[in-house]
Amino acid sequence: MMVVSTVIVLGACTNHHVSDVELYGNTFIHLNDSDFTAPSDWVEYSLMDSSFTISIPPYMKPSIIDGMRMLEKNEAVFSHNDSVTNGEHRYGRIWIGYSQVPEGTANAVTDYINTYEPQTYKALEQIVDNALGKGPDSPSAQDGVPAGKVLNGPFYDCLYIGKHDWQRSYAVDAYYRRGGHTKGKGAVSCHIFIVQNYDEMVNITVSHHDKDSADFKDLFKVIKTFRWKNVKNKFNQQSTTY
Repeated sequence: MMVVSTVIVLGACTNHHVSDVELYGNTFIHLNDSDFTAPSDWVEYSLMDSSFTISIPPYMKPSIIDGMRMLEKNEAVFSHNDSVTNGEHRYGRIWIGYSQVPEGTANAVTDYINTYEPQTYKALEQIVDNALGKGPDSPSAQDGVPAGKVLNGPFYDCLYIGKHDWQRSYAVDAYYRRGGHTKGKGAVSCHIFIVQNYDEMVNITVSHHDKDSADFKDLFKVIKTFRWKNVKNKFNQQSTTY
């Protein structure tokens, strides 16, 4: 019997600390620490009949569907511009949905919200379920993980987003990692931001592949640039116009 001896030469041994970004992409990036000023090349959009403004990085462009830019009265979609990376396709997406609700139904943007209050928690679970497309029509499994399957989370926070009328203002943040829809591209980091304003609400869903976390490191911070045009107070039912 012949014994074959194999010698493996190892490089210098170092203790490498695996960062959260390497493990989880930007899912758990710390958003709640301070104000954020959009870089000078970000583009400010006034959306939904000028109900609010939000700034978007230049590598994200309004999506073109059936030849039309997706900037509608109640919906806007921004996708990664492949030309920025020499034609290499990278999944990055911002979906913005706007809705009006009965007066006083929504909180004021300056209200701090307890996301673990039972009714709020249940509502957030439903929002995440809707985003994942749970049900018989869910996408088929890719990379050994069913698309839409939650890998980490979901977690819920009340996120400080900046100041309206010099008052601290907040969004609800539901965040998680899920299986990807594109084979070979891996998991996806997702944040769903809900911003309220007395009789109107906005859902801003931001997502990208974990593998591109370095390129999309500030993408989730778009929420920090969100500002309502008219800040409404549900106690006095008046609005302050900027």
